[in-house]
Amino acid sequence: MTPLIIRVILQNMRECETKLYPIQLLVNYWEFRQPAAAISGGSRRSSPIGEKLDQLFRSGIKHVTSFVPWHAVETDISHSLVRFLQAATERNMTVSLVLTPELGLHYPNSGLPKDLISDDCTARSNNGGKVVVNLPPNIFALPSFFSQHFNKRLHGYLVKMDSLLCDLDKTDPKISRNLSVVFSGGFWKYYNSAVPGPSGDFSPTASTAFRQEVERFFDDREFGNESPGTPKWKDLGLDSVNRRWFNQQAEEVFRGKVLHVFGRRAQTNQAGLARRTREVEIFTPEADPAFTYSKLLSELASGNPDAVRLSGLISAAATRCSSVAGSAYPPFFHWSSVGNWSSLPDSEKQFVLMKSFLLAAGRGGGVFMDEADWFSLPQAFRARMENLAELFTRGDIKIEHKAFYLSPHAWSACGPLWAELSRQNGFWSQVTADVEVAAHQTNARLVVVDPEYVFTRETVEKLSVLARRGLTVAIPKSHLFSAQARKELEYVTSQAPRIDITLGLHYKLYVVGEGKIVIYETQRDLLKADSAGVVKFIKDMLAVSEICEQVCVSDRSLTVVPAKLSSGDTAIFVLNESRRAVSGNIVFPRVVEVSDFADIFSSAVPVVPATIDSKTKGATAFSSRFSVEVGAFGILSLLLKEIKKTVRAAPQKSHELHL
Repeated sequence: MTPLIIRVILQNMRECETKLYPIQLLVNYWEFRQPAAAISGGSRRSSPIGEKLDQLFRSGIKHVTSFVPWHAVETDISHSLVRFLQAATERNMTVSLVLTPELGLHYPNSGLPKDLISDDCTARSNNGGKVVVNLPPNIFALPSFFSQHFNKRLHGYLVKMDSLLCDLDKTDPKISRNLSVVFSGGFWKYYNSAVPGPSGDFSPTASTAFRQEVERFFDDREFGNESPGTPKWKDLGLDSVNRRWFNQQAEEVFRGKVLHVFGRRAQTNQAGLARRTREVEIFTPEADPAFTYSKLLSELASGNPDAVRLSGLISAAATRCSSVAGSAYPPFFHWSSVGNWSSLPDSEKQFVLMKSFLLAAGRGGGVFMDEADWFSLPQAFRARMENLAELFTRGDIKIEHKAFYLSPHAWSACGPLWAELSRQNGFWSQVTADVEVAAHQTNARLVVVDPEYVFTRETVEKLSVLARRGLTVAIPKSHLFSAQARKELEYVTSQAPRIDITLGLHYKLYVVGEGKIVIYETQRDLLKADSAGVVKFIKDMLAVSEICEQVCVSDRSLTVVPAKLSSGDTAIFVLNESRRAVSGNIVFPRVVEVSDFADIFSSAVPVVPATIDSKTKGATAFSSRFSVEVGAFGILSLLLKEIKKTVRAAPQKSHELHL
């Protein structure tokens, strides 16, 4: 549903980028401003920022990243950003600058100019309240990306940054050669309330833009001359449905406009700054309104930071996929020293960091964190993360996704079908608003479409292509089809063999090409969380798609993060998400060879306490069931190898191996 011109802009920019390293260390350059009296005669070698960069260089750091506070750019009379880039270039260090407004910066209002957080510009959640960010140094309300005043100011900021960097390229080309510019999705993912409900900006300006876009979108010829039974698309009764695709489209349009404005001069610059532009998705869990509310309750109860809640936000964000034209934006978790993460106990702090790192780096992303926080971690832990980062960077290990949930909006809450798919298939599943994402995943087997998805003919055609390639595509039997879309679906299924399933959630299965199209009923009395019909339906879809359960655990406090190695083997990370040690069983569908994956990438001590009980350290075991004990907020890493020859396994008890 994104306008074609925006998709072209985004895709052209994506073709110019290269990957960011999974561990990005932040330097807050504005905190090292040189006194005005020392600027004229002082050397950058002896400046505060120069001394910090020297310290990092001696520690082996050759690349640093920095957010660019919007307000700092507008008031930077000492040219601290330019001096920072010059100082880094003198030391032959590369720099990445994040230009999109983001949260968690060490700056008042996270770098936003004060006039942009006034009542006239603020966003509103679904309950009408402001979207409040409770991160030091101050509490403030998020502005609306639909505000004309905000967009006018943002345009000026981007033009100024574009001009500044292009002028630097002329005066000192070496700076540009060592510089990359990073853009993200901004505040869209935070536009929600503390309690579950519709996501998005519900401010008056956003509502006006929504109504105008609904009028424009459904005036398209495809939605004209509707047949009886099709909905009146512009009715207020469909606002909850239309709001979801509108939020997704608004975010994608915002990304396209930002890139277009910034790249005007860079595109004509011979050195080609645009060729070093990177698009990512940055998420700061501590800025999420749900965590703000949880933090308040936690402080009232005990005053302790909530690591469990942070872990839950990581899991939710890690399953969301922002993309353009099927190419996913690498996800990065941002851990700011101004938030609660830095005050967690060491074991919880390391657990939260490692979990976010594994889930993001496995998809080509990683973590942003302050350099001081990085060096405060134990050396053994840092070595473990660095070695894993090298494996992820080389492509030796990655997280594969076999099932996709097609939602109108990637960041909105999804219904019971997604909840059950996530429960049964874990991190093998992802939510996306882009049907082409599944087409770009060679291991994709299943696509389940949300019951409130609005179908155009183009969408039905793309889903049909996926089915012919061998995927199972589950489509709701809803009224949210244009006449052309419904006609296309009827044409595709008219000649296909059909099986009717009337037990539980009713559905019809059509064999199309190498795959299948499933059309399922959408009655609200059947689509309930944890209902037997939903559980059976998702189980059937996974079975039809030949997605087998890789591993299951006996205790729900344990979570499994699976990853595929370039060798063809599988690594699993067993995470204990609780404050108590957990003993349980890990069960595989067949006999496997299990060894300690930590031996592959590090000889250091375990990330956090976690063992598999037995007498022999470093041994390899053959079995389909293992007894494990994982310490509080512990992580256990295992390497699995398929057994090509028959191996006897003790059928009476679990195999016990100490790693």
